[in-house]
Amino acid sequence: MNHRNEIERQINQSSLVFADMVFHCGESMNQSATLMIEAIRNGKKILWCGNGGSAAQAQHLSTELVGGLRDHDRPAIPSIALTT
Repeated sequence: MNHRNEIERQINQSSLVFADMVFHCGESMNQSATLMIEAIRNGKKILWCGNGGSAAQAQHLSTELVGGLRDHDRPAIPSIALTT
């Protein structure tokens, strides 16, 4: 059984959702990033929350800040998932 068409459809749909998200939410995401960077520079920590799958995502995001998303040579960024 070949599932390629369905896989391609779902990936293409996902890319459209991301493009739409940037279009509609880009400025809010920028403001959120600015607030988080400012908090970190002022010695604060980032707190994450969520419910269900979003709780798992909160844990993942917190771990990426503490452990290093792409740059594993930087100091840990204080971050706590309130779901744990």
